[in-house]
Amino acid sequence: MTGAGGGGGRRLAGHLLRTGWAAGRAAQGGRLRFVSLSLASLVLAIGLMALMCTAAVYDGRTRRDQARSPLPAGHGRAAVALWAEGGDTIDRTPVGIIEVVPLDPAAPPPPGLSRWPRPGEAFLSPALADRAPDQHVATRYGRFAGRIAASGLASPAELFVYVHPANADVTGDGWQKIAGFGSEDWSPIGERLDAWPMIQVLATVGGLTGLPCLALVVVAARCGSSARDRRGALLQVLGAGRRHRALVTIGEAAPPALLGATAAGLLTLPLMIMDTPLPVTGYVVGKADVRAWAWAVPLVVAASFLLVLALAVVTHRVDRTGRATRPRSFASRVPKWRIAVFAGSVAGIVVSGGVPGLAGLLLYIASTVAMWASLPSVAAAVSRRFGGAVAVTGWRGGSPTRLIAGRWISAHPGVIVRLATALVIGLGLITQIQVWTSRLNEPARAAVETEHRVGDRVLLVDVSDASRGQVQRFLRGIPQDSGTLWLSGAEDGRPVTLTGTCPALRRVGLRCPDRPTAASLQEGDARAQELARWWAADESGLWVQAVPESALRDGARPVGRITQLVVFSDRQGDGWRVQQAAYAVFGFTADGLGIEYGGSAASLMRLGQWVVLFGGAGIVVLMLAAATSAAAEFLRFSDALAPLAVQTDRRSVYASVAFWNLTVPLWLATIVGGAVTAWHGLFFIAQVQEGRFSWGALGAAMGVAATLALLVGLAGGAGASRAARRWRPVND
Repeated sequence: MTGAGGGGGRRLAGHLLRTGWAAGRAAQGGRLRFVSLSLASLVLAIGLMALMCTAAVYDGRTRRDQARSPLPAGHGRAAVALWAEGGDTIDRTPVGIIEVVPLDPAAPPPPGLSRWPRPGEAFLSPALADRAPDQHVATRYGRFAGRIAASGLASPAELFVYVHPANADVTGDGWQKIAGFGSEDWSPIGERLDAWPMIQVLATVGGLTGLPCLALVVVAARCGSSARDRRGALLQVLGAGRRHRALVTIGEAAPPALLGATAAGLLTLPLMIMDTPLPVTGYVVGKADVRAWAWAVPLVVAASFLLVLALAVVTHRVDRTGRATRPRSFASRVPKWRIAVFAGSVAGIVVSGGVPGLAGLLLYIASTVAMWASLPSVAAAVSRRFGGAVAVTGWRGGSPTRLIAGRWISAHPGVIVRLATALVIGLGLITQIQVWTSRLNEPARAAVETEHRVGDRVLLVDVSDASRGQVQRFLRGIPQDSGTLWLSGAEDGRPVTLTGTCPALRRVGLRCPDRPTAASLQEGDARAQELARWWAADESGLWVQAVPESALRDGARPVGRITQLVVFSDRQGDGWRVQQAAYAVFGFTADGLGIEYGGSAASLMRLGQWVVLFGGAGIVVLMLAAATSAAAEFLRFSDALAPLAVQTDRRSVYASVAFWNLTVPLWLATIVGGAVTAWHGLFFIAQVQEGRFSWGALGAAMGVAATLALLVGLAGGAGASRAARRWRPVND
C-alpha cells in the first residue's frame, strides 16, 4: 500500500481516515471507545483550560496590582497624597489596608474609587462589605463610604480597604508622599502579597489533575485494542506503512476527540460571562481575566485535540522491525525502560531534598509525576511473576482455573497496567492530599488550638509607643464590661509580668499578690492559660502582681519596656468593639494570641484547600479511568473465556478465573502502590519537617481499592458467564 504523490496522496489519506472512522464504528466495543475518547478529550481539555485560567488570573491580578501601586513623589513629580500600608486579619484571612490622605483633592483617586475618602471614611471591597453583619466590618475601619470597583481589586474575592484615618499622625513612620498610582516597581500589596508563585500553582494543577487526565486519555485510547490489533495486523500484511496505520487510527479517534475538546471550549463561556466561585477554596475567578485570555481558548482546544490523537497513535504502534504482523502491546513482558523510569523517579525524589529553591520543588514534582506514571508498570511486573507462580501451582495441583488465570496474567501484563493505573495514582493522590493538608508546624498548630479555645475573648494592643491620651480614649471606647490587664517586662531579663487590679485578675481565675509572683501555666481559666502559653518565658508561667486601681488610673502603665494592654471579654463575638476602638485610636487593630503564627497556619490551610480541590478533581478523573478500563476489559475478558463453554458447563469456573486474573493482581497492585505511596508521604514529611502521616487515611484508601478490585473480578466473571451462554463457534 504505497500512496502516490500530489492529489493521489491526498485521496489516499482521506480514504484511510474514512476507513478508520467506519472501522471504529463497526468494531466490537466501538460505542464504548467513542464515549471513552470523547470523555477523555473533554477532561483533558478542561485540565488545560484550568492551566490557562490560572495564567489568566495571575496576569490580570498583576496588572491591577501594578495599576494601584503608588508612584513615589520626587524626581519632578509633585506629591498629591500621603500613602501608608497596613493589615488586618478576619477569620484567619488577611485584609489589605491602604491609608490615604489626599494633598490635592483634584488629583485622580486610587483605581476603583470614584473619589478620595474623607476623614474617617473607608471604602471596602465587595467581599469585605458583604461579610456577615455580626462581624461589624462596615464600621471596623471607619464610616462606610462605598465599595471598591473591580478595577481596583486583585480579584473579586479580595479583602481590601481604602481608609482616610480621622486622626492620622502623618509624621509617623510608614507614611510616604506619592505622585499618583501605576508603579511597576512597587512590591505587591493586598492579595498578591500572599500569592504563591504561578509556576508552583501550575505545577500543582498539572501534578494533581493533569496526570489523571493523561491517564484517562491513555486508558480510553487502549479501549477495544483487540479489534484494532487485528486491523493493524491486516494493514501491515497489505503493506501499510507507519503513516498509513496512523491515519487509520486518527480517522477513528478524531471525531470523539474533536467532540470532547469542543465541548470543553464551550464550557469556558460561563467563566467569561460571570464571576465564578471555585468550590472548597471559595476563590472567585474574575470574568474579565478569562475574557482577556479568550484568544487562548482555540489554542487549548486544538492542543487537547492533537494530544489525544498523538496518544492514540503512540499507544498503537507496530513492532519496530516491521516484520511482525501484530502491533506491539507488551504482551509478554513489561518494557525495561518503564522500570528504569520508576527507579530514576525515586532517585529524583530523594535527590530533590538537597536541591535548594524552586529547582528542588520542580524536581520533586516532576519525579513524583514520573513515579506515579510508572508505578502501575512495576505493579504489572510483580503481577506477571506472580502469574507464573499461580500457573505452576495450578498445573501441579490440577486446578485448571489457576492454570488459565496464571498464564493469562503472565501473557498480558498490560491489562494490569491499565486497570491498576487509576488505583495506584489514586492512592498517591489521597496520600499527598492528606500530607499537604496536615502541614502545620507546632507554633501554627498551637495558634489554631488557641483560637478554638478562646477566640476573640483575649485581644492584645501594643501601646508601647502610644501616649497616655490615646490609651485613655481607647479604654473609653471598649465595652464597659471588658477586663483590662497590663502585660509588661523589661529587656534586662526580668520576667514578663501581668499587672492589674484584684477584680481584673480574679476575673480570669488568677491570684492577686501585692508583689510579683510566679503563676504556673495551669493557673487561671482558659484565657489566662492561653496568655501564659504564648507569653511565658519558660514552663514557670507568667508573673502576676496586683496593684491598686489608682496606680492604673488615667491610662498610667506599669514600669517595663515591653507593654501590651490585654483586653478580656466574657462572651465570644464581642471582640469587634475592641478592634474598632483600637483602629480608631491607634490606626491598627488588636491582635489575637499567636497571630504571628496564625497567619502561616491560615496560609497552609488555604494551600490545603487548593490541594483538596485539584486532588479531588484528579480522583474523580481516575474513577472515570477505572470505570473505562474495567468496561473495556470486561469485553475482552468475556470474549476470551467464552470458548470454555464447549469444555465445561460449570459457570463457577468463570468467576474463579476472573478472581485470579483480575482481582488478585489488582490486590497486589494495591499493596505495591500502598507501600510506595507510604514511603513517599513519610519521605516528604521528613524533608519539610511539617505535617503528619495518617495511616488510617491510607488504610481506608487501600480498603476502597481492594473492594473495587473485588467488584471488578465479580463483574468480569459475570460478564464472561453471560458471553459464554451466547457464544457459538465460527470458522475463524
